[in-house]
Amino acid sequence: MVPDVGPCDDPGVAENEGSSTLDRLRERRERLASAADELERAITRAGGEPARWGGAARAALDQVGAALAAHVEEVEAPGGLFAEVARTSPRLIHAVDTLRQDHAVLRERVDALTALAAADPVSVDAVREAALELLVEISRHRQRGADLLWERYNVDIGGGD
Repeated sequence: MVPDVGPCDDPGVAENEGSSTLDRLRERRERLASAADELERAITRAGGEPARWGGAARAALDQVGAALAAHVEEVEAPGGLFAEVARTSPRLIHAVDTLRQDHAVLRERVDALTALAAADPVSVDAVREAALELLVEISRHRQRGADLLWERYNVDIGGGD
């Protein structure tokens, strides 16, 4: 449950509107965290049968890609979080720009990793290394997003555990 939204920079934004936004963001955040966790489980399994292992890694990676796409669509949409922050808290524009750049990098990494995992034969070591780099970038992005929300709403939306 999202705690009541704290002080808001824009008196025109109702607290329940902020809570609704935070609820949607929490859902996307948890979905991305869950997908990243599944990718980590998939890549740390024994790679004895590379083709089978690669299929499991690709399935987990598909979940990451879908969760990332939903997250990006939510926050970058007209009227989404980024637009709202730009309108009400211009001091946070640099943080928003950094998160937008993260989105582009994460999409590129997902695409590259998907191609790597689809190779025949699949290189378990190469996929694992690239997936670990992706997981680190996702973690950093999620932390930067949490910091942005804290700065904007003075509320912690949770770690998605």
